[in-house]
Amino acid sequence: MEGIMKKKKLIVVIITLILIVSISLTVKPVENPNFFQKIIQAIFVPIQNVVMKPINAVTDSINYFAEMKNYKIKNEELTEENAKLSEKIRQLEAYEAENVELRELLNLSKKYVDRENVVASIISKEPGLWFNVFVVDKGKKDGVKVDSVVLTHNGLVGKVVEVYENSSKIVSILDASNQIGAKITKTGELVTASGDMNLTDKGLIKINYITSDIPLSEGDVIETSGIAGVDGIYPEGIYIGTVKEIENDDMSLLSRYATVTPGVNFKTLREVIILK
Repeated sequence: MEGIMKKKKLIVVIITLILIVSISLTVKPVENPNFFQKIIQAIFVPIQNVVMKPINAVTDSINYFAEMKNYKIKNEELTEENAKLSEKIRQLEAYEAENVELRELLNLSKKYVDRENVVASIISKEPGLWFNVFVVDKGKKDGVKVDSVVLTHNGLVGKVVEVYENSSKIVSILDASNQIGAKITKTGELVTASGDMNLTDKGLIKINYITSDIPLSEGDVIETSGIAGVDGIYPEGIYIGTVKEIENDDMSLLSRYATVTPGVNFKTLREVIILK
């Protein structure tokens, strides 16, 4: 019985040695194998390939998912970095636009060097799409008064109607209460421009009572006349806008009216100049 056990142990040892030798031979191939090595390789290489194929597949899958995770992390980092860069670009563009606006307002203030003026920023507005009635951050302490004229480098904005210590309320030319003494630039013909309730939501103003003897065409420039009578607070020569359409007046067979597109964009208004 003991002899059988010894034989079994010997067989196990021999097999183990053979496996160790075969594995070493297959893991590190010999350049010039001898006969015995060739036999070992011929037997165990196919077995090794069969065993290693699923192991390699699992290893490749693990590596693939690890790489995908790294790609995902890098992609998220790049996406976040791109968002930050886009935000910086947007801020720079906004700052540039604001600087351009302020430079143009500064140049405009030099144009009215004979009149004291102050640059003001809009701090609130009435509900709605357009800056029809709004409040600015300049008031009595800055020398602003009721009926002070308000404009930008693009043209006439409106007038001050209420003044507080540190702020002022402004009514734009879009408001129906604003009557403006105006003229047709190319002919000098006097007209009256005003806001209109039916046109406010379109960002347009109106010229009423244009008689048939007054030459007027679409695209004609309208500016302030500076003549007292309607509202003489506006200095002469401030650009108001251009004629968009001319229609017959249903209320009078002898006159027409025209809609005017203001030079000022009342959707994007941010800063203005107030002539004291």
